[in-house]
Amino acid sequence: MTQSPREGKRRAQEDVCRCHARDEDLAGDHRKKAVSAAHRRDLARLAVSGKQCSQRKAATYFRLHRSTLRYRPKFASSKKEEADAAIVDLSLEHPELGSDKVGRLVRNRGLRVSNERVRQVRREECLQVPPPKKKQSRSGTSTGLHPTKAEYRGHVWTWDFIHNSTVKGGSFRTLSVIDEYTREAYE
Repeated sequence: MTQSPREGKRRAQEDVCRCHARDEDLAGDHRKKAVSAAHRRDLARLAVSGKQCSQRKAATYFRLHRSTLRYRPKFASSKKEEADAAIVDLSLEHPELGSDKVGRLVRNRGLRVSNERVRQVRREECLQVPPPKKKQSRSGTSTGLHPTKAEYRGHVWTWDFIHNSTVKGGSFRTLSVIDEYTREAYE
């Protein structure tokens, strides 16, 4: 059986790139499968740097775009790190302040930072202001744990302030005190 020149060239390239060995990991571990893009990118770079195949072939083999192979992560600048550290410091110093006020304090220190960045850093560092707690109803010996039912005259009294306004626009308050048993108002 005769081979065309193209088939022979293709087979030679596959042998160089080791595309026939899909189950083998270039890092030497035969048990793990390269799933994440970062892991596949590292393996493809290893293959290209070892002159085992071209960048184009490695990208095809590892199912990556070639621009992914060329990607170099950007590291945070020193100013950004300084601003992030200031956000954390001020958030710990003033835990009651929200992100907008902390952002204003950071900007007062002469650092450029947006309110969105302040919110993001505080979210990542778990420095958010907790929501206000609901007001608890009073319960104790002075107010009674359960409403007390009046059993005789003068046993239970209720009181309340009533706010109202006059015809001329003035306002006044009235304290009403009522006996629960007889429903009489105290005067």
